[in-house]
Amino acid sequence: MEKYKHIYDAFGLLDAEQIKIFLESEGIDVIIAQESAGQTFGLTVGPLGTVKIYVLETQFDMANKLIDDMQNGKFEDTTGAEGETQEDK
Repeated sequence: MEKYKHIYDAFGLLDAEQIKIFLESEGIDVIIAQESAGQTFGLTVGPLGTVKIYVLETQFDMANKLIDDMQNGKFEDTTGAEGETQEDK
């Protein structure tokens, strides 16, 4: 059985699900976990609102790079409604 390693703390279930879907789209196996009280009350801050994200140990380095790139804006769409980039304006 493969082991999972903690990689990220998300602010609430919505944030965690977005990151989970992003990582899964890149082929990373992901598990998310939140305290049941936080999930029941829909908390998004503090210890009960934190959702822990885990990835397979064998995929940790790749997942960590993807999360770093995400936080640094590498995957942001800079095109406007008309298809112009910020540099075109």
